[in-house]
Parts: sequence; structure tokens; C-alpha cells
Amino acid sequence: MSSPSGTVLKPGTRFRWHYIIPTLFVTQAVGMVDKVNVGIVMAFKPFLQDMHLVNQPALAGMLMTWFLLAYGIGMPVWGAISDRIGPRRVGMAGLLIWVLMLALGGISSNLTVLYISRIGLGFGEAFMWPVCNNLTARWFPLSERSRANSFWINGINFGVALAGILVTGIMASLGWRPLFFILAAIAFLPLALFFAFTRDDPRQVNQVDAAELQLIEAGSLVNGIGDDTPESTKTLFSNYRFWLLALADIATVTGVFGINTWIPSYLTQTRHISMASLGLFISLTWLLCIGVLYLFGKWSDKLMRKAPFAAVSFVVAGVTIWGAAFVSTPLEAMILVGLSIWAVQTALHACHSLLHSLVKTSQMGLANGVMTGVANIIGAFAPVIMGVLIGQSHNYLTSFIFLGIISLAAAVLVGILIPQESAFAKSYKGRTSRNRVDELPAR
Repeated sequence: MSSPSGTVLKPGTRFRWHYIIPTLFVTQAVGMVDKVNVGIVMAFKPFLQDMHLVNQPALAGMLMTWFLLAYGIGMPVWGAISDRIGPRRVGMAGLLIWVLMLALGGISSNLTVLYISRIGLGFGEAFMWPVCNNLTARWFPLSERSRANSFWINGINFGVALAGILVTGIMASLGWRPLFFILAAIAFLPLALFFAFTRDDPRQVNQVDAAELQLIEAGSLVNGIGDDTPESTKTLFSNYRFWLLALADIATVTGVFGINTWIPSYLTQTRHISMASLGLFISLTWLLCIGVLYLFGKWSDKLMRKAPFAAVSFVVAGVTIWGAAFVSTPLEAMILVGLSIWAVQTALHACHSLLHSLVKTSQMGLANGVMTGVANIIGAFAPVIMGVLIGQSHNYLTSFIFLGIISLAAAVLVGILIPQESAFAKSYKGRTSRNRVDELPAR
């Protein structure tokens, strides 16, 4: 095999693929079950009655909004800390908070306590995006990061698919309170994996041989797009490209949580599909998305292009969610909603992969924390805005139009970066081909 620097290497170990990626995948999967379970629970009448949320869509939407606000505020905090003390310890601390807040949700006696548990859970889970991107930047050369991202981001797709079966099954048999306790117990799994398998630096792991280490280090990023001094935080935050990407990422948060919060209610109440059919739809849609995302990741790594994938995906997401409100049959609505979910996920993947072309490894935690934090703080209002629109219009049309407009605006923002990314890719390939590494680095 060849390193990104052009050196021909003997096949090396694959610790990054065999241990780091599965840990991140499981963490994202379990986290997504915890996030979207509220959207499914909101379609469960006993929960609405216990929490006095019947015919209160705006208050119900605040369950996701409070979560996302805390999620967004926590991201730059965890991201900056992960750059300073390392992503491994940050991940384990966040997971401990995560377990406790899920348990609190299960014992909630009123809406206020439930809101507090969602705020705490949001802050606890906020480590995931900066830490996952931080570990990806530390463990993978730039030429592999889109594929690496596709694997652990696919944890989201698997998590939603699992939630469709797990959450509906537990609620149907045990009720909604045991659901929170069971999810708290499941959250111990990523905590154990983080403790056992993650390390902040490949040089800390004896199982990583010299060939794998050279591949990782030779493919690290020197300068990002339009950035000649990547060590400067001031330069990073004054770079308009970074903020274009951060603003575009708002559409992914709006799409993911807007859809996951209200689509279950839309399909059961407006399209009159059963809870069993809802669970099957959620599972199939997100499981199929796993293959779609992997193929896009592999393709974008090969081309070293992410911005075009993001722009096209945002357009598709906006058009299909609009169409779902106008079609006549439940099947047509589910197909268009499924396509919109796929498009939002490929846009999300492309945005986070594109960030790796903007930011050096030493800043990845902070940069991703700020980008995803901004997106989540602003996008946090999407579920409650949609709830207000639904309550005022007594249908889902205006809320779907809202999602479509946000997606199309994001397509314009990332479209601006397409020619600049093309120039950067050519420069990066030329630079790595010139900077050959003649000897393997010392351990």
C-alpha cells in the first residue's frame, strides 16, 4: 500500500479500523436511540397523558429543544477540553452524565423534571461530535477521513433503526418509564468501549505498528482551505469558510431533529399508519441509509470532494420533504420522507468531512465543537417552531415548507465552497506527493 506521502509501505496493522471506529459507531448508535426516543414517545398516548401534553405540541416540542440547547452549548465546551486533556477522558466523563440523566428521565413525576433530565442529557451527550471528529483526525490520514466518518456517522442510522424496534417494543410491553432505565443501562456499553479501546494518540498503543503509524502521521493536515496559519485560533474563527460551513450545518440539525421529532406523529395521526408500521418504516429507512452513506464516503474520499455532495444532498432534502406534504397516499409520503432522511444524512456527513479540510488536528475538537454547537443552538428551535406551526395551521404543510427552505439555503452556502475545495484538493495531493517520508518514524 502507499502512504499519502507517496512512500510504498508493507501492509500494516489496522487498529484504527478494528477498535477506534467500532467504539465511535456504538457510541453514536446508543446516543441516537436516546435522542429520538422522545419523538417516538411523543406518539405514545399514555406518555402524553402522564406529562399533561395532550394537544400541547409546542410544549412537547420543547422536550427536544431543551435537549438541543444544552447539546449545542456543551459542544464547544467539551471540544475545547478534548483538545487540552484528550478526547478519551472527555468521552468517559460525558457518558457518566449521560447514564445519570436517562435514569432521572425515568423517575420524572412532572414535565419540569423531565425538562431538567433532557437538559442534562443534552449536555452529557454533547461530547460526541467533537470527540468523534477529534479521534478521527488523530487516528486517520486526511485521505481516509470521509470513509471513517461514514462508519461512525452510520451509528446514527443504525441507532434510529434500532430505536424503531427497541423503543416501540419496550413501550408496548412495559410502558414508557422502564424505557428510560433500560436505555440508561445500555449506555454503559459505549463507556466500557471508550475505557478499553480508545487512546488519544496512536503512539500510545503498542498494537499499532510502524507502517500504520506512518500512514496516519504522513497524511495529517498541514494547512486547511485558505489557512496558512492553522495553529491560530483567531485565524480559524475569522475564516468565513468555517462560518459558511457552520451555518450550513444548522440545516442538518434542523432536518434530523425536526424530522425525528414530528414525523412519527405525522405518519400516525395524519397518514394513519399503525405504531407497528411506524417502527418498521423507521428501521428500514435508517438501515438502508447505512449503505448509502458508506458509498458516499468512499466516493468522496476517492475524489477528495465533499462540498458538491453536501450541496446536492441539501437540495434533495428540501424538495423531498416538501413533496411529502402534497402526495396523496401514505406509501408515497413514507418514500419521500425516507429520501429526505437519506439526503439529510449525506449532507451531515459531507459537512463534517469537509471540516477536516479546514482544520488542523490540534484544533479539531474546538472547531467541531463550535460548528456543531452553533448548529445545535440555533437548530434547537426547529422542533418547537414546527410545533407552533402545526398548532396554528392544524396540519404539517407549513412545518415541512420551513424545513425545505432551511435545506435550500444551506445548499447555497456550501455551494460557495465547491471551487475552493477543488483547488485545495489539487494542492494537497501535490504537497503530499512531494513530501516523501524516507524512514519510518521512531516509536
